[in-house]
Amino acid sequence: MKAVAKLIFLACSLSVAFCAYDFSSYPFKVTLNTAENGGLYELYWKFDNAKETISFAVRVNATGWVGLGLSPNGQMPNSDVVIGWVTDGGETVFHDRFAGGREPPTIDEQQDWMLKGGEEENGFTILEFSRKYVTCDEYDLPITTETARVIWSFHATTDPASEVLTFADRHSHKGALSLNLLGGLPDAAPDPQDLDYYDITVDAIIIPENDTTYWCAAFRLPENIRDQTRYITKFGPVVTEGNEAHVHHLLIYLCEGVNDTHVGNGGECEDGVPEAVSACRSGILVAAWAVGGEVFVYPDNVAYPFGGEGFTQYVLMELHYDNPAMISGAATITHNV
Repeated sequence: MKAVAKLIFLACSLSVAFCAYDFSSYPFKVTLNTAENGGLYELYWKFDNAKETISFAVRVNATGWVGLGLSPNGQMPNSDVVIGWVTDGGETVFHDRFAGGREPPTIDEQQDWMLKGGEEENGFTILEFSRKYVTCDEYDLPITTETARVIWSFHATTDPASEVLTFADRHSHKGALSLNLLGGLPDAAPDPQDLDYYDITVDAIIIPENDTTYWCAAFRLPENIRDQTRYITKFGPVVTEGNEAHVHHLLIYLCEGVNDTHVGNGGECEDGVPEAVSACRSGILVAAWAVGGEVFVYPDNVAYPFGGEGFTQYVLMELHYDNPAMISGAATITHNV
């Protein structure tokens, strides 16, 4: 699996090809499930702070029902969910529901998640819907600037027999991911042509068979940064396609007390790296990114001084990997800052 964090001195562009359906109005996207894990599930969203409304689109490699929801802890009980599907006749069935426990979600009497459109296209189900940040419905969870626990599920081939779901309508795939739904930045101005880039990269990491893993690796800065002060104006992640569902966040710290013997692909932060490497997590934080965030751009005439005489020669990258299905050897990952 490959994931990358990129420090950009004094860019990070993304171009993705879609099927015929147009998602261009949605500035944010995350892959909740990959084709390798049984079916591609893409989530798109945008928000309007003036109207306090958030809009979603999901594109799922399935012809059965599709679910998305908010959970207090990443689990099904007490979650606020929507479930929808497209019938053989082309009608879209969609409901705002809630789950009191580990049971089929019940239709909410107050329908606050509003369907905007739905269709099946080339083996994919696509649903668009929206909701107010706060609905004053006791069964709806508020959408805030805090990290949200997003849960998802779908059945690859089968629609429910009726709107009243039963255990016979169980999902074929499910999962959860932490997302910052309201923390995105507006589009940045085009990048100048004379930027320097520094990539901090870990390669071919086999994620342990745990639901969550914190991975630490120390790096020595290149000579052109050690010898003169540079200025960071932008940073962001580059995650290898297909690994998005496993990369939760990354942090870059200035790292004192290490040497070249500590540099490498690293290991688990608590017991897989030397104490000197793990201790760098108490150092100065230089850059941070989490799922749902975008490339961070400093305001005009602002930059972060980095490198030069007397500056530490080393940095630490801490990576948080998600593996909710606890798949053995889930992926191999690479990152840049």
